[in-house]
Amino acid sequence: MLALGAYPNFCLSHLLSITGRCATFDASADGYCRGEGCGAFVLETETPPQHRPQAMYCGVNQDGRSATLTAPSGPSQQALLREALLECRIQGPEVSECLGTGTALGDPIEVGALRHVLRASNRPLVLRSTKTNFGHLEGAAGIAGLMTCLQLLAQRCVPPNLHLTKLNPHLEVAACN
Repeated sequence: MLALGAYPNFCLSHLLSITGRCATFDASADGYCRGEGCGAFVLETETPPQHRPQAMYCGVNQDGRSATLTAPSGPSQQALLREALLECRIQGPEVSECLGTGTALGDPIEVGALRHVLRASNRPLVLRSTKTNFGHLEGAAGIAGLMTCLQLLAQRCVPPNLHLTKLNPHLEVAACN
């Protein structure tokens, strides 16, 4: 993030939030915020299994060719979700973490991918984005999302998305229920 070229280019391209906040899923989403972070896991075998948060599957993907940094590829995200569901041998799980670009265009693309793949499910869809807390951690975004998911499983509670006051009207979340 200290490289001189990226920040001015993001500013000139109007990719960054003017308010300095990531308002994922909100109608006021005006761009993303850059953040820095790192994460690590310490694996210990002495903790009893019933006290360990567990993830059934973790899918990793690069969303391929996109129009811009803030417009993810819906088809690539759909392919990843289908792969994860097939690998786990489950249908329509509760999804507790979503990338959530914090942009008026990107958020509907991501929620649309979830809706498209999970449309046959009668289970509620829980949307949560770590970016509202930390911004886009770029290189550490994946581990931040995984850490958040494991913490949600351990606490059995989904905290609200920060800065969400009015739902983006293009999300079509009614179709997710």
